[in-house]
Amino acid sequence: MRSFLETVATSARTADLSLIGMSRQRFKHEWRDLIPALTAAVALAAGVTPAWERVVSERLFRDSKMLGRVRSHIVALLVRADPRWEGVPPEEATELLEAYGVRRKPGLIRCAGAAMLRVGDAVYRLEDFTPAAHLPDSWAGAWVEALAEVKIRQVTTVENEYPFLAYVEEAGGPAALGARGEVAVYTAGFPTPALVAALSLLSERATEASFRHWGDADVGGMRIWWFLRSRLRRPIALFRTTAEWISTEATRGGRSLSGIERAALERLRAEIETAGGTDVPSACEAIAALLRYGVKIEQERY
Repeated sequence: MRSFLETVATSARTADLSLIGMSRQRFKHEWRDLIPALTAAVALAAGVTPAWERVVSERLFRDSKMLGRVRSHIVALLVRADPRWEGVPPEEATELLEAYGVRRKPGLIRCAGAAMLRVGDAVYRLEDFTPAAHLPDSWAGAWVEALAEVKIRQVTTVENEYPFLAYVEEAGGPAALGARGEVAVYTAGFPTPALVAALSLLSERATEASFRHWGDADVGGMRIWWFLRSRLRRPIALFRTTAEWISTEATRGGRSLSGIERAALERLRAEIETAGGTDVPSACEAIAALLRYGVKIEQERY
């Protein structure tokens, strides 16, 4: 963040605001929003105690609504400053602040599978929640223990909501997923810190389980996979969004990659090539396919 701000300051002296995605004309109209947005971006990059958006806003600005008013500017700045999101279009990162601990919705583990959760004196069957369970993230410990107890064999994370629901339906529902030893988890784009912590704990407890991720065939999808992979510190196979699928679907068209997205994919490939693991070659092949065909494809295409 310090490096980003220094570069912004240097560029601003010559009225070059391209680094923050603004033209001079737009800056003239929106500079008042940019100042609190920069303040919030710096604070979030440094780390804040996870809290509701209005609580974080009050702490930063003594105004509980300010952060909400400049949210889009904060997201745009973080996407450009934080290398984890390099190349992700700001419009595809609307919920990104969750990854920094800013909550707008109750923390939930949205999943489908079969297991017996023991919460206090109560017992819940995960498969009774159809089409999927929406569990409070405070139940993460009970959720992990339940899945470890049934010796879960497959954990499938899914980026978008409708593909997640379609996948559960295609499998025959939560009970059918459970019968084959699988749990499906909806990440809602970039997963929240609480969900990442729950998945990390599950990875530690269910040591025999394999993990895989189904996301969009674009910079954001690959970044989400790499984000999960880096946090869980274990191989996570690409599911469905493979080089073969991209090659097949690219002939049917897709949205063109921008120059920024192409550069981001190149740098991401260089970054992950140095990581060991069985999942790295297929990820590099998927990125190569995206670059070869020059298009991005949403997972809803599947």
